[in-house]
Amino acid sequence: EDEFSYPQQCPFIEIDRRSAKKFQEGNEHKTDSDNLRYSIFGQMISALQRLLDDKRLRQSTVFVMDAGQKRAFRVKLKGEGVDDHGGPYSQLFIDICNELQASPPILPLLIPTPNNSAQQGKDQEKFMLNPYLTEASSETRLDLFRFLGRIMGIAIRSNIPLPLDLPSLFWKPIVGDKVSKVDIEGVDFATAKLMADLTKISKEDFESLYSSEDKRLYFTVYSHKDVEHELIPNGKNI
Repeated sequence: EDEFSYPQQCPFIEIDRRSAKKFQEGNEHKTDSDNLRYSIFGQMISALQRLLDDKRLRQSTVFVMDAGQKRAFRVKLKGEGVDDHGGPYSQLFIDICNELQASPPILPLLIPTPNNSAQQGKDQEKFMLNPYLTEASSETRLDLFRFLGRIMGIAIRSNIPLPLDLPSLFWKPIVGDKVSKVDIEGVDFATAKLMADLTKISKEDFESLYSSEDKRLYFTVYSHKDVEHELIPNGKNI
């Protein structure tokens, strides 16, 4: 080996971006499992699980021919005829972010915030973690979030900015900052306003406004797919 050779501890992973695009464009009835399997995100999960453990994923190496780009692995883009000297490696993370925030959705990990869906309030371009993905206690689904965290960690160690439109409500707990009502307003303006109004309203006005059946408040919330979910046991009856 010489200074221009990549050592064995920095292996190749192969990603087929063309098949991922072809699948999305050519299939009207796609299941979540098919979307995951053919997506760039899903291909990366499979490739890294075969090649690297968590310790090796934490490596951050710079090679002579990579123009200063740190990396944990090398990328081969199937059928595209390009060599990875940093460009394909960094583009892979951008492609995954685009999949996570695609419209119509490709992957179920992120969903538009209520402000995004309703186009009201501030930060209308933001996405949030899908809180309904973990229903039925699916360990496989939780693994998808864990792997997203690994991808973010690799990108940070490789100095690759991730174009993820996530709100301050996501980032503040990670860095230990206190969440405020402003952060909630940046995700769900309507709910934040209702909470603020309820703290100021008198008992008499509350009963006047919300006593009728069509306006009564319950311990439930509606998902982005307009499915009702209970916040506490038997919440829809309380």
